[in-house]
Amino acid sequence: MHMWLEILRESGGSVRTDDGPVLSRLPTAAELDAVERKLKVRLPASYRSFCQELGPGELGVDDHTVQITAPCRGNKVADLMRTVKDGRKYLRFAIEQSRGTARGEGVPEILADVQPDRTVSFARDHSGASFFWRTDEPTTNGEYAIYALADEVPPRILRVADSFEAFFRTAARGPQGLVDIGLYGSTSTAGPQVRGFWPVPGSG
Repeated sequence: MHMWLEILRESGGSVRTDDGPVLSRLPTAAELDAVERKLKVRLPASYRSFCQELGPGELGVDDHTVQITAPCRGNKVADLMRTVKDGRKYLRFAIEQSRGTARGEGVPEILADVQPDRTVSFARDHSGASFFWRTDEPTTNGEYAIYALADEVPPRILRVADSFEAFFRTAARGPQGLVDIGLYGSTSTAGPQVRGFWPVPGSG
């Protein structure tokens, strides 16, 4: 069953190969198992199936897309382990920055109970926001709550989805989806908008 292609069609999009065929080297189940062992966490089944059907790429509308990372052999751009490491480092920085701002300006801290080592970053958008699972906040069917770290001063963290599929459906709508979940205040786009998923090419 091509679940993710069907979801794309439902959102009015498709897999885009505007620059010619994309040679993907999608991960096997064994390779995803190896990633789980390294992260010491079980990835949601929905994300695993996404990795094996679509792999890494950009989802959304024209230039207003969310880049989703997925293990992809031979492609450092799609290095999920590096994305997780960088995401945890940035989250630590954002938490410290928020604490300093909160003390100096009397504003609330970002979520004080977020533990960076219990997060798995897997996506980011072109405005600097990053998205991560909180593995200490399971939802249903082996999923985790998904949060966004907005690139603002002071930083802001907000819960955006209960599952990877819900996140995917939101991102597929482009900037309006991100507005609707509260990440941005408003958006405007001019001209025709092309919805879809632009795969990241493999290296052969």
